[in-house]
Amino acid sequence: MARTFSLQELQKYNGLKGNPAYIAYKGNVYDVTKIFKNGEHAGVKAGTDITEIFSKSPHDENIFANVPVVGV
Repeated sequence: MARTFSLQELQKYNGLKGNPAYIAYKGNVYDVTKIFKNGEHAGVKAGTDITEIFSKSPHDENIFANVPVVGV
C-alpha cells in the first residue's frame, strides 16, 4: 500500500537539514534526494507539488521513469 502524503506533510521533505527531498507530480510523490541538492533543482524547491510548474520545464515526463515513487 502506497503512503499518502498531504501537501502539508510533503513540505517536511524539503531536502534540508538531513531531510530527504520529495516532490509531487500528477498524484505521485517521488524521492528526488539525489537530484535536488540543498533542496532545490533549477529553481524548483523540494517538498512541493510541481505538476503545474513542470509544464514549463524543458523535461519530458519520461524523466520520472528512474525516480523512486515513495507515495501518492
